[in-house]
Amino acid sequence: MASLDHIILKVNDLNASVSFYTEVLGFPLEGVDGPFTVLRAGPDCQLQLAPWGTPGLEHYAFSVSKRGIAPTLYFNDPNKHLLEIRTYER
Repeated sequence: MASLDHIILKVNDLNASVSFYTEVLGFPLEGVDGPFTVLRAGPDCQLQLAPWGTPGLEHYAFSVSKRGIAPTLYFNDPNKHLLEIRTYER
């Protein structure tokens, strides 16, 4: 079964976005990873905020058990949302 791993959101105002997600929604700030400000959105899920203009695409990433697929696979759902499937050694 797949579970939500992370969401990457591009934001116009990083400081205001971090304040909103930490103060209003209560997501703990976990630090910075490259261009991303990382917030914990659940036990196994991160919200990664990227300043607008950061290369790459916004997407939703799901974690699945290894099933003979590449460690990371990107594709669009029927509504053209970009999805990422990640596998982890468990």
